[in-house]
Amino acid sequence: MTHAELKSLSSGKLFGCCASFFDDDRYWDEFVHRFNPCLTNSVYQTYRRFSVDGPPTMEIVSDLLQEIYLKILKDKCAALQRFRGTSEFEAEVYLMHIATSVTIDQLRRQRSLKRRARTESLDKA
Repeated sequence: MTHAELKSLSSGKLFGCCASFFDDDRYWDEFVHRFNPCLTNSVYQTYRRFSVDGPPTMEIVSDLLQEIYLKILKDKCAALQRFRGTSEFEAEVYLMHIATSVTIDQLRRQRSLKRRARTESLDKA
């Protein structure tokens, strides 16, 4: 498949190709080229909105993007196979939902760890 043919694939078909031809880098390169900006933006906006620490660093965004891609790849790309939309907009919203979910889950884990911080009894003091 040529580069022009890859670019002309609908998002739904690209999702299917990524899932079916898992080892073919051409599909994944197109996927990352097409959707990484919206995933990055979604992570940034969600983190900024729900974190008490302010906007995320580039390292945090990078780590969250890795988690998002792991979720997309999990169980032979089950997340991509579940997509039932027909438009490009629906594909972006679907992926943004995954990115938002992963980001919020990470922020919840961070808050949970802060609550479990080591405490000392006041009776000892």
